[in-house]
Amino acid sequence: MVELWLPYGDTEVFVNVPAERLLGFFEFQTPQGEISIQSILGRAIPALSEARTISLAIDGELIRSKDGEEVLRALKDSLPSASFKAFTNADGPLPALPGLEWRRGGSPDRPFEDLGRTGHGNKVQIDGDFHRSDRRILLGKLERDPIHGHGWVRGLLECIASPETIRANVALALEWDPKAGAERNPSYLDGCECAEIAGIDYAFFFIEGLDGRFVDCAQGGLDEALRAGEEKYGQLYSRRISRRAKIAISSAGGAPSDLHFESASRSIFNVLSGLEVGGAILLLAECRSGIGNIALIDAFARYGNKERLRGILEKEPSEAWIHSYLLMRVFEEFRVLLVSAVPEALLRPLKIKIFRSANSALESAKRALGEDSPVYAIANASKNFLSLAGDVQSGGGQRWKP
Repeated sequence: MVELWLPYGDTEVFVNVPAERLLGFFEFQTPQGEISIQSILGRAIPALSEARTISLAIDGELIRSKDGEEVLRALKDSLPSASFKAFTNADGPLPALPGLEWRRGGSPDRPFEDLGRTGHGNKVQIDGDFHRSDRRILLGKLERDPIHGHGWVRGLLECIASPETIRANVALALEWDPKAGAERNPSYLDGCECAEIAGIDYAFFFIEGLDGRFVDCAQGGLDEALRAGEEKYGQLYSRRISRRAKIAISSAGGAPSDLHFESASRSIFNVLSGLEVGGAILLLAECRSGIGNIALIDAFARYGNKERLRGILEKEPSEAWIHSYLLMRVFEEFRVLLVSAVPEALLRPLKIKIFRSANSALESAKRALGEDSPVYAIANASKNFLSLAGDVQSGGGQRWKP
């Protein structure tokens, strides 16, 4: 028997797994190092030096970080002859930088230009002031997201795109198979096309460590930066496997990732590639702040099944309810056992079973799936994700018996 300790709230909880059934324990290793602002700009400035007008699309999460504000300030100081406009989706106060004009995205009265359509047929309507600049720069964060594939897509569109373009992009997440991986999410692929059509000349993709500081940055032309960013992100957080299991013990990563169910549930999607259909996910998440966005549960309570909810979302897409829809799809193919302190009544519409002990949840899963069911354990599945390598073998065991 192997005793594994996994993050839970501000502490850790343990679970005992038979050694012969444990296929892998993926601990979270905090990436070492930090980005150098000067080294980043040393490459970017020559590519931007001849521009007289520069537009920046910068995600609000970057602005709220120390590193993001430093990059913005250094970029402005390094190109003193250029005039800057920064388009953002950030709420609240913005850094006061001389010569930098801020624009908040998302307003329907902005002068949007119709630049064409993506391969999915969606209109690409981009803020005209952004598009007419000599150089258009994207500053985004690489972080897997079940709605958009990666968070930078949401950030970019909220900064510079029309409400119609944003809604059409979000709706594509309805077509995503949660087992397929973030990079195959139609919303993500459509967002990449939107960025290309919008004329992004240069991109910075920042990768965050566990402490909120950025540990790496991919940059260059859009395609170059995106390929490099995905590779760097995978090197840090992808956990390669060659065999699927029947049970995944998945910690959301402790606080703040598991403060509420809404954020903790996003880590469910990161382990699906390593699990046999019909298997069980033991989600370890304290959820001491409750549900989070109540709309997530409201969708389950009002519509009950994914077909009814999808009909509503096809008319009016909502990110919170699409999150609910994707969870409904997961719950149909897998069983989620939640190890949490959250009151059972709060999550009753989800019809998932709640345990106070990880070992009790594991015993329940083994009784249903077979004592010989192989197991993966993943610490901090809000960052770590399982990805398949080579030919995949079945993990054995049997399908879930309710």
